[in-house]
Amino acid sequence: MKTLLKKTTLLAITIATVYSCCCPTDPTPSGTISEAEAQAMSDLYELNQYFYINENMGGQDNLSVNFDIEDLEDYICLVKKEAGSQGIGTPGVRVYFAATDDDPNSDDPSDIRMTVFFVGTSVTENSICDITGIPLLNMGDVGNNGFGTVNCFED
Repeated sequence: MKTLLKKTTLLAITIATVYSCCCPTDPTPSGTISEAEAQAMSDLYELNQYFYINENMGGQDNLSVNFDIEDLEDYICLVKKEAGSQGIGTPGVRVYFAATDDDPNSDDPSDIRMTVFFVGTSVTENSICDITGIPLLNMGDVGNNGFGTVNCFED
């Protein structure tokens, strides 16, 4: 019975520790913006870069990429772990804009779509450098048709 109590207590402490590390008491991180600011930024992108890409590539590009929250949390934990093993004191995550080809066997430029990928970084006073030797996160899904447009799918 004591062993079961010890294991239950250890599990509770582990869960509490993981939760406290990943979820601060103040749930609003620094650097957040309002929905109105996000909408203005999304509109500006759509009227400029998105319009230009669609006009010149002959198709309709992506406006967003969606990632599962657990995949993001797991990736952040991986970056922190690898940064620790490499002696990096302040890790971060960089988002790269990229393109993926829906049909690599075709020369049709309309098959190319915008995507993003994440890479762990080492942050110092003078620089931000990509951490090498760890996987990068990319396997998000094509997002919705623009900020504020909600597409819900049920299984």
